[in-house]
Amino acid sequence: MRRTICAALIMSAITLTAANGWAGNVKTYRSGPLVVTVEEPEIPDYVVSLADFGAKGDGLTLCTDAFARAMDHLADKGGGTLVVPHGVWLTGPIVFKSHVRLHLDDMAVIKFDPRLSLYKSLGELFGANEETGNEGGESRQSPLCAYGETDIEISGRGIIDGAGEQWRPFKRGNATVHEWRDRTSREGVMNAKEDRWYPMTAEEQDYARRRMGTEDDRWKEYKDYVRPELLHFIRCSRVRLENVTFQNSPKWNLRPELCDNITIKNCTVRNDNNAANGDGIDIESCRNVYLSRCVFDVGDDGICLKSGRDEAGRRRGVPTQDVIIDSCVVYHAHGGFVVGSEMSGGVRRVSVSDCLFMGTDNGLRFKSNRDRGGVVDSIFAANIYMERIKNEGILFDMYYFKPSEGRAFLKNMAGYRVTDIPAVGVTTPTFRNIFISNITCAGADRAIYMDGLPERPIDGIRISGLHATAANPSLISEAEDITLSDITISDRATGGSLYLHNTKNVSISGDGGRTKIERFGERK
Repeated sequence: MRRTICAALIMSAITLTAANGWAGNVKTYRSGPLVVTVEEPEIPDYVVSLADFGAKGDGLTLCTDAFARAMDHLADKGGGTLVVPHGVWLTGPIVFKSHVRLHLDDMAVIKFDPRLSLYKSLGELFGANEETGNEGGESRQSPLCAYGETDIEISGRGIIDGAGEQWRPFKRGNATVHEWRDRTSREGVMNAKEDRWYPMTAEEQDYARRRMGTEDDRWKEYKDYVRPELLHFIRCSRVRLENVTFQNSPKWNLRPELCDNITIKNCTVRNDNNAANGDGIDIESCRNVYLSRCVFDVGDDGICLKSGRDEAGRRRGVPTQDVIIDSCVVYHAHGGFVVGSEMSGGVRRVSVSDCLFMGTDNGLRFKSNRDRGGVVDSIFAANIYMERIKNEGILFDMYYFKPSEGRAFLKNMAGYRVTDIPAVGVTTPTFRNIFISNITCAGADRAIYMDGLPERPIDGIRISGLHATAANPSLISEAEDITLSDITISDRATGGSLYLHNTKNVSISGDGGRTKIERFGERK
């Protein structure tokens, strides 16, 4: 039987709020045409220290029970602040309660114990539940987790470390000789076919064999299969993260899901550059979000908006909407600002502005494929500076993990024609009404790459004030109603070319005639 997560808790929280009113702060943020109102958490003045509950900050003593006792105590008191003093506090999962602030003193480190046995499966907590992506019940609870709570906060200038190197697989091709020798000297198993090392203790290996069988090597991937995000808050309201460093996550670092009224300020989020699936933040099916002055240096996408994957995401049908992102810096990442690819519930009314992307694989990255469905609409990106972009400065990729007509066109050039075009249906993604302005891209492989679907072209993109240098020409493929104004694009290969492949109503102005336009086919 499928169950909604903590439905009784959620309903009781809603009832309490409706009955008593809400006396907390309400902040209004404006960015371009977007106005977002965010309610901030209400935390009572009551304060306790983790040390009061028998915890020791020696990095050796397991403090899981102390955190749980402290959370229960604060819940009994109606909420308050749990202070984590100077020290290294080793623990299993921390489960948040409503109206609780976790505050880390300077030089306080929360270090999560990586043993699989400490983290319950989401099946144990909720049963099979497609809202959590947990239809099989195997995924594990996150080190920082909250389910259906309200008014929660993490603050202070300490560090929260997810011990991710003890969860993530490690590929030889992504490692130096020293790194490979260091990782493989620990307990784990080798998958020679993939040339990957999977960190697992002997106890975890035995457990994995029992869970997955021993007829092949699938059991070696078990801990990778169930590794959690460092922070996963589900169906929570009025959440605030400020000043803390989140690092070394098993999977994604921060994942608010089905939450509303989220404020994240002045946080640092980092992972090893080769951390598999090591996203910075994934805001999934959330609304009323403000993300400001954060720094990301991670192993996958930096700032990413999602809303569920494929049929499950479409069935849930909860978009990410009303999001303002400003003044953030992204260093290493697959994308600086990203929408998708799991955007099947839709993404709308989002502004990202005044950000720096320095050394990311892509700058502004929009990605999907023919399995996703969903509508991405009303996205505003402005005042973005990028440099040393490995691939594309502005990327629209409707063939994520699929063969691409646009890429094939670049190899074949004139004469390439798509013949197998499926009908538009519920699985067809839509990207439209996206406004990009005042962008500087100081070095990329291509300044612009738009790769739409023949059956559903990219539609209604406005780019103004783009100044870019690149190695190769830009491409717009399978697109309609595209406006480029006040652009300066130069590339080393041709001087400054823009290829238009099967497009319609593409308007280019304000470039002084410098851009070399080459057209290959027209949409009818």
